[in-house]
Amino acid sequence: MSGVRSEEEIYMMHQAAYRYCRPEASIKFDTYHIEGRTIVVATVPLSDKRPICVVSEDEKPRAYIRIADENIVASPVHLAIWRESQNPQGTMMTYTDNVRKLLEVMQGQQLTLNKIVRLSAIPRHKVITLLARLIRFHLVKWEYAEQQFLFSENE
Repeated sequence: MSGVRSEEEIYMMHQAAYRYCRPEASIKFDTYHIEGRTIVVATVPLSDKRPICVVSEDEKPRAYIRIADENIVASPVHLAIWRESQNPQGTMMTYTDNVRKLLEVMQGQQLTLNKIVRLSAIPRHKVITLLARLIRFHLVKWEYAEQQFLFSENE
């Protein structure tokens, strides 16, 4: 009979959480014995130090978000949303020409980040920051469809 001992699995998951995650991810394990089998359930609690990035073999950190049963690489807008959520001073939003332009571009349609940048003629880094703020204040929403993130006005 082949198999893996649950202690080995727990050790390997701990190592992955501490070696490949920045900042280190905490992880909780529950072990169940059912019908002669051992089941290990690993739970990663929500962190207040977001994003937690996985450092890949090429040393490039990547953050992921969970959508349904998939782990999807976080978009630059999600990274900005996380940064924005850690900014306690960002409780106001100013209605600027760029905000007006973004909202006009998105009016009545769902658009990718690249399309919004092209149509608005606003530099990409500014669009990312503005979308994060607009999402934070519930003026814009995002959706994951057909393997891409789409942004639209919140109705």
